[in-house]
Amino acid sequence: MAEAPAKRQKVGQGSQAPDDTPSFEDFAPDGDVVFIVQGKTRVRVHSAVMKCAYSVFAAMLKPNFKEGRALAESGDTPVEIPLPEDDSEAFGWVCRALHRQADTRLWKPTLTQLASIWLLVDKYNLKGSMQLSPDLWTSESIEERYSDHAFWIFAVTSLKLREAEHFETATRELILKSETPFITIASTSSGFTTGVASSSDINKLAAHFRDLLFATRGPRLAVIRSIISGIQQWARSPGCKAKGSTCAKSMRSVQEKASYFFRYEVWADGLCLDCFIEKPCVEHGSDESDE
Repeated sequence: MAEAPAKRQKVGQGSQAPDDTPSFEDFAPDGDVVFIVQGKTRVRVHSAVMKCAYSVFAAMLKPNFKEGRALAESGDTPVEIPLPEDDSEAFGWVCRALHRQADTRLWKPTLTQLASIWLLVDKYNLKGSMQLSPDLWTSESIEERYSDHAFWIFAVTSLKLREAEHFETATRELILKSETPFITIASTSSGFTTGVASSSDINKLAAHFRDLLFATRGPRLAVIRSIISGIQQWARSPGCKAKGSTCAKSMRSVQEKASYFFRYEVWADGLCLDCFIEKPCVEHGSDESDE
């Protein structure tokens, strides 16, 4: 007899406590496979969905493998398959998104959780099946304020996966806002990044940041900030007091643009992935064929 489906738990932006993990058995309550992730988290899925998403699952669930034989003989009872090494929450949400694309919006992962998701997508070659969900999670999460360590972990993960846009965004945040020596960030984040990227790449990344620190926080940037700050102060005390006048509207526009500069520092770039890994880069004029 099939086990009763777990009661649905509401999850959203306000449900991000570490122990507030949603059920991963409700999105496919009549699924014929249950993955036991890290020995405790049950993720119930439809084998047909998983086989379409990933060729290894398709092979695993064929009759010539023990999991496939068990599935063929299971009847109404779902087959349990252990996955001891995968991140349980990331795997659960990947499976949920594969089954229900709309459920993508029920979760807002942190940058560290995003790194785990992207590594799973890479491990199981799921980009073609669920590219939109990780892209949406990333675009929403990257705008939040996170620690230097979170951006570092995401930068290293993006380097590993050759995700150029995410690599540039994460490194840009680090270059502009980090107050911690980059070697220190690399060292204290090694518990996550070890095995994600090579030690030589991690050291190279830290060295790049160290060199760029002086370029982005030197006297030139201080002068630019001082000028923008002066313009902002001037715009706050205009001589024209008529609220609806063209002059007043212009002052408000100046204030908004000055605030935008301090909020996003729009002039600064992150690292170019192609340049970093020493591939030909048309945008920045680096080409291995150049003399």
